[in-house]
Amino acid sequence: MSTFPVIEFRRYTTVAGKRDQFVRYFETLFPEAFQQLGAMALGQFAERDNENGFIWMRGFQTYED
Repeated sequence: MSTFPVIEFRRYTTVAGKRDQFVRYFETLFPEAFQQLGAMALGQFAERDNENGFIWMRGFQTYED
């Protein structure tokens, strides 16, 4: 965590029934793009109480990134 001390949580609401498709899209495209920007994809979470909710967590080296 000392390499990426700035943590961002992004919360998304997907179209009903499309969360799994949205998650696959993120898993496929975004981790490499984040690395190219000097960021790191740290994790993702499906919301338990919201079948359309999805949270993506990523880390940055500084606030300016």
